[in-house]
Amino acid sequence: ALVKDLQTLPSIRLPKLVATSGSIGRLNAFSSDYDFLDDENLHQEFTKTWNKLTTRKGGIPHAVAKQYIEPSALIVDLYPDGKLFHARYVSMPTKNKVCDLDKVFFSDGRIEKNIPKALIWGDLHAYNRCEIEYQKSLEMIDFLQPESVYLQDVWDSASMNHHELNSIVKTVEAPDIDTEAEETRGILLEIASRSKQVKYLQSNHDNFIYKVLDSIMSFNLHKNYITALELQLFRLKQKRHPAIKLLDLDSIENLEFIPENARHFVGNTLIEHSHQGLSGRRAGFYELVKTYGSYICGHRHDAKIWRDSMQVGKLIRSDIDYASTGASAWVAANGVLNSDSSKQLLFIIDSKSVLDLDKYKNK
Repeated sequence: ALVKDLQTLPSIRLPKLVATSGSIGRLNAFSSDYDFLDDENLHQEFTKTWNKLTTRKGGIPHAVAKQYIEPSALIVDLYPDGKLFHARYVSMPTKNKVCDLDKVFFSDGRIEKNIPKALIWGDLHAYNRCEIEYQKSLEMIDFLQPESVYLQDVWDSASMNHHELNSIVKTVEAPDIDTEAEETRGILLEIASRSKQVKYLQSNHDNFIYKVLDSIMSFNLHKNYITALELQLFRLKQKRHPAIKLLDLDSIENLEFIPENARHFVGNTLIEHSHQGLSGRRAGFYELVKTYGSYICGHRHDAKIWRDSMQVGKLIRSDIDYASTGASAWVAANGVLNSDSSKQLLFIIDSKSVLDLDKYKNK
């Protein structure tokens, strides 16, 4: 019934297969029809349409397609009221399987449980997090059971935002550093208790600590001189990031702090926050993708997949002062990296994720 309703909407056209480029430029090819995929027969549908795409008259030469083009599709789950839907990208980097959420579809018809290599959360900003989006993200950990959960912009720096410490009003309203640290550490402990491994990516909001400690404002750090002094001594003696000391990250056994210049790879995919840019200058997502190839990042709060790369969204509240006026591209979205290097974005829209659908939520 839902498919019938959707097909009556003249503005909806779902590509059955979209071929996206590898490293030789932006090649885009669409199949000649716009049928609906059967999600229980996903691999066979891919293969059938792929053969049509590469062998039909005027299609992409098979030798070129085999080397540079990756078959992919968009799966759309429509809610019963017809007003809300979730779309997610699926692709087939290898011939024998397709990964989607918690399933792997094999060419011989087998369906097995999918264990993603990584679940990459959108920028968390723990002290100013959106509680609903945070809870939905925890549900994704429980459902997918990934090998690792990647976190970024965990430390929000609400207590020491260097842009606001000169403002009397902002300084009075802000929490003290110990209050923010205690709440943030509680969030980390909850995430760690539900995860196999947690990877804490050093991000630009962590580096706000540097900016404050390096300035004359550091000893007026919201009335907490002892913490400021401890962070300075830890930084100077151990040559490690002060966030490790502030949040006591070493005591969380299944958590690893990933420095910003670590060049952290999972397989052939580089995962980082991306605030560093290129050669000391800022760079956008598309430029970084052209440089790195297979790439996953956050930082910009808007989610997208392009070529073999992905940018996740945000989990921070949308009513933060500096983002509460005007149009915004911010969107709540986490990313999945599968064992075959395929990537998916899982959105949280109107307080719901795809896991709220009956077909998933009872698992």
